[in-house]
Amino acid sequence: MTYLILDESEDLGKNGSKYFIMLGILIENEKELGRIIKNLRRNKFKKKLANVREIKGTACSSTIIKQILRKINTLNAEIFCIILDKETPYFSEIKKEVFSNKNKFPNENKNNIYDYIAGLLLEQIKVDSSLIVKIDRSKARYEDINNFNKLIREKLMINNKFNVEIHHNYSHNHESIQIVDVVTWSFFQKFERNNSEFVDLIKLKINVKEL
Repeated sequence: MTYLILDESEDLGKNGSKYFIMLGILIENEKELGRIIKNLRRNKFKKKLANVREIKGTACSSTIIKQILRKINTLNAEIFCIILDKETPYFSEIKKEVFSNKNKFPNENKNNIYDYIAGLLLEQIKVDSSLIVKIDRSKARYEDINNFNKLIREKLMINNKFNVEIHHNYSHNHESIQIVDVVTWSFFQKFERNNSEFVDLIKLKINVKEL
């Protein structure tokens, strides 16, 4: 069994950030990610995290973030990342391609662009076992969730002998998603803020595709 934990940083709107980042961590034992946060809460940062419901890159101190990044280096895991520059003409081409494909993307909304970019990330990933995909829940409508799940199965090209489960979970209930949030935030700092001090701590294999 393999796990793919997905999250994103910022949004796909016209305003706000220059970059949109989607990131996934592929790992055989998801509990190893959650154990990092559990150990932080029990030991070194017990007092600091006593009243913190959820670990997030935007809310934690740099000390805690760096400790998390150092700890993930001990895991047997791999990072897959899409970096989208929203100011590049390629983003306009993506939107044109998405909105012209009425069969796959019948409605013109940001959910479809999000799904398309997720598909680009998933194309990089090859699995040879059953897979559980967990993603920070951002979709409310069943139709949007169903369309996303269909795309994941298509892009991963799961063989009939392998099973794939897809779970849209709220991050405050899942430590593994919180870890991916911190890693995604770290990449955002590098590209949006020109600050690579966090990403430079990551020693796992990283597969980055820049759009």
